[in-house]
Amino acid sequence: PIRIAARPGTLVDIHCSSTGKVFLAFCIPEPRKFCKTLDLSPHTKNTHTTVEAVLKGIEETRKQGYAMDEVEYVPGVRCIAAPVLNSYGNALQPSA
Repeated sequence: PIRIAARPGTLVDIHCSSTGKVFLAFCIPEPRKFCKTLDLSPHTKNTHTTVEAVLKGIEETRKQGYAMDEVEYVPGVRCIAAPVLNSYGNALQPSA
């Protein structure tokens, strides 16, 4: 088995991580406005680098109920995350 883990406190760009995408989709009230403030620099050839591409990913995450990082941050690594919901259906936090 192969294990990939980040050290506690590691910062990862929100637009290219599965947990970040869940946060954008379920916890940010105005994602378009928020995304315009982000540095969308690429980390791999798959990183979304436009606000439109990030917003499309947010919509897909909402429809699916989970998010995937398709080799967008670390070469060769794919990740998946889903929101942890409270009894009202509101997202509390992402879980990878």
